[in-house]
Amino acid sequence: MIELKYAKYIMKIAETKNISLAAKELFTSQPTLSRVLKNVEEEIGFPIFNRKVQPLKPTIRGLLYLNYLEEIAGLEKKMQNNAKKLSEQPKKIINVGLVPERGLIIYSQILPKLMQEQKNINIMVQNGFSKNLEAFFWEGKLDICILNSPLQRYTDRKIILSRENILLLVQKNNPIVSDFLIENGSVVKFLDCEIQGVVVLDKQSRMRAISDEIIQYHRIKTKNMIEVFNQTTAAQLVASSNFITFVAESFFNTISKKIKDNVVSYKVGTTPYTWDLLLLYATASERPLSRKIASQYHALCRSDEQNQLLDDL
Repeated sequence: MIELKYAKYIMKIAETKNISLAAKELFTSQPTLSRVLKNVEEEIGFPIFNRKVQPLKPTIRGLLYLNYLEEIAGLEKKMQNNAKKLSEQPKKIINVGLVPERGLIIYSQILPKLMQEQKNINIMVQNGFSKNLEAFFWEGKLDICILNSPLQRYTDRKIILSRENILLLVQKNNPIVSDFLIENGSVVKFLDCEIQGVVVLDKQSRMRAISDEIIQYHRIKTKNMIEVFNQTTAAQLVASSNFITFVAESFFNTISKKIKDNVVSYKVGTTPYTWDLLLLYATASERPLSRKIASQYHALCRSDEQNQLLDDL
């Protein structure tokens, strides 16, 4: 079958009724165009034009062939118009909820790249506390939700993006440490003691939920419960008092040397408490996009722990 790219050459000859003039309008040489015409005629098995007359006239079978080419050109134009209409259709909106701090890499590096790759979607991002984002997710306002554990409601439509330990921070010279049962760098039991004070985060924070769980499970007795807005303030209070607090391992790795020199850190529990960054997806249709986000996140933040999470996808 003749390649369709030659159709415009043949139709231009039919339009101009002259090979030299057609070659000029096609920005090619007359010998090249003559060779194309000869090859086409050999392929279809009959002459398209009567070369014995000028201007050129199509043969009877050539006229049928030209009609065929016009039909092909019409179908091609129709296809282009349909493709244009499809490209002009509204993009599918994907509503994504995102915790600001731990989700920064996703917001700045992954989502923009995905929108460039997938022209048919438009990603709308909403930042907020994990507690609020999860509520919006279950209300159907978010298609994908990236938030901190623990979840308030169980779902198997989730992917673990990262996992880190929860650390107990204590001032270095705090005598209360002698009342901790410590094994392999982890406090496995709080002996019968009363702690001067526990610094916790705002109730909107998932870290607060984890802190409350540890305090309740280990029956930690405290004289004071001090609520602050962020982990930096909590660490500063611990460094200058006999208080304790619970923070994420990633946060501890970023605190100032001044604070770090004045505190010690321990994991908590025989199986240490962890803080997961989770990705929830509402329906099966969001799963492929969710897996892409997870794979790219793990590639950017690769570690031994995340390598295992990636293998589990």
